[in-house]
Amino acid sequence: MVIVFWALTPLQASHMGTGVVSISEEHEIISRSRLEPVANQVDSLTSQFLHDGYATGWLNQSYPPFMMADSAFLPFYLQENPTKSDPPTNWTATTTQLSTELKCWPAISQRRVVNQKKTLEYYFHDGRSCNTTASMVISDKAKMFYFGYSTNPYSEYCLGGDDCPRTKDALHTFLAIWARNVKGETIEDPTFNVTSIFCQPSYYKQDVMVTVDASAFRPDKTTVQPISERKPLSEDEFNSTAFEHVLANGMPEEITRQWDYPESLVVDQHPRLWDFNLQMPSSNMVGYALAGRNPSSDEYADPDLLQEVFSNAHRYLFSLAVNRLLINETDYPNRTAVYTYPMRGIIVSREISAALEGILGLVAILTVLMIWFSAKSTSNLRANPSSVSRIADIFQDSSRFVDLFCSVDNADEKSLFKATHDERFRLIWNEFRQSPEMVIDSESTAPGSNRSTVDLQQGYYQPIRPFALRNMSAFLFVICVAATIGGLSYLKWAEVNYHGNKVMLEAVYSVRANAPFRFDQAISGF
Repeated sequence: MVIVFWALTPLQASHMGTGVVSISEEHEIISRSRLEPVANQVDSLTSQFLHDGYATGWLNQSYPPFMMADSAFLPFYLQENPTKSDPPTNWTATTTQLSTELKCWPAISQRRVVNQKKTLEYYFHDGRSCNTTASMVISDKAKMFYFGYSTNPYSEYCLGGDDCPRTKDALHTFLAIWARNVKGETIEDPTFNVTSIFCQPSYYKQDVMVTVDASAFRPDKTTVQPISERKPLSEDEFNSTAFEHVLANGMPEEITRQWDYPESLVVDQHPRLWDFNLQMPSSNMVGYALAGRNPSSDEYADPDLLQEVFSNAHRYLFSLAVNRLLINETDYPNRTAVYTYPMRGIIVSREISAALEGILGLVAILTVLMIWFSAKSTSNLRANPSSVSRIADIFQDSSRFVDLFCSVDNADEKSLFKATHDERFRLIWNEFRQSPEMVIDSESTAPGSNRSTVDLQQGYYQPIRPFALRNMSAFLFVICVAATIGGLSYLKWAEVNYHGNKVMLEAVYSVRANAPFRFDQAISGF
């Protein structure tokens, strides 16, 4: 009993509680996306994704579905949102992650002579076979450059030329420069603080398992689990040359179709760069690299920070470009996804339940041992002496005792005291019957006595059946039980159909929003 009261009972009240749990089930994928053929990517890689980059980088617009700042995931869609819960469902499935990285190294720079226009030229060499020249203008403002390989009328500088032959490596290389003239130097012999790096982007693909929010289709980066090794994304899958040309120049190299008006415009980011104290005009990629960052331009003299800002710009613009290259895929092997949704209910603590089960097992073992020891112990008791059945066995052989109390069967407490206050009761052992017997040591109850029993009936009451034992009570009890069963059955049905969430009244009283209203029909009944 000590174990039951002090261990089992408190734990029973604490092993269950209410809360929200996550339920995971499988669901069918009805649509996946892939990159369109390389031959068609030139038409899709226009300045549209640069407009998206401006909205994302400068205006904090959300990324498109399945796109992130550092990578892109090929989208997948389920047949329907399996739940109508709030918060929404999460989808988990295998897909392909696309990403890009920059490999950068310091440029070898060399100063040239000063001319009469207060300009100074610097040579920059990548240590391989590419060499280019940039002019520095004396100013109290810093200057940032982004040299892509190819050029067009919208850009000021490029790497391509006689000093940088068109090789496979050079075609995908760019030069980033930060420069500021040192104060106190004379105009005839100015000195510039120059930071320059050559960078070459690489593109990768990898099969991963990822979880996305089903409402905004936003991937959860912490849930990404690699399934295969990361592989290079080849030129046969992604036209990196066209992509890098748009990054460097703001416009594609060729016009292959009729453009919409926004596609014919270069994104002007100069108003956003006034606070950075930079010389204008600036390269197209400089604005995307500085979007949302600290306006202090002198910080970018650090080559690591210079690499970081351009690396981040390449990543998020790559994600936005991938979003413009997606088409539906009809033939795909993996058609299964796992959706997870919240359900409200009673939560059982497995640890406390295990402790309760252990305590119940201990109580059961101790009970069995107690019964075994009791059965093995020597005892002359044939039954429990304090039970009602044992008292009945004693009194059934005491005829005088039974006669006495039968005469006061319906007496109240006062009449019962009046009838028995002179009596003396004694329990003896009847050797003849071999059983205990109750005897009365009194003359008032001896046989043949003239004891009157008229007054003993003063406490007699008309028998009344309690309300709890009437037919009406039983009928009401059955109705209550039936109503309870019906209510619980409905709640279970609602739980299964609404996945444990609130039943929206508008779903019950909804009307067709697209049903036309005609006045002649409304008044036709009058």
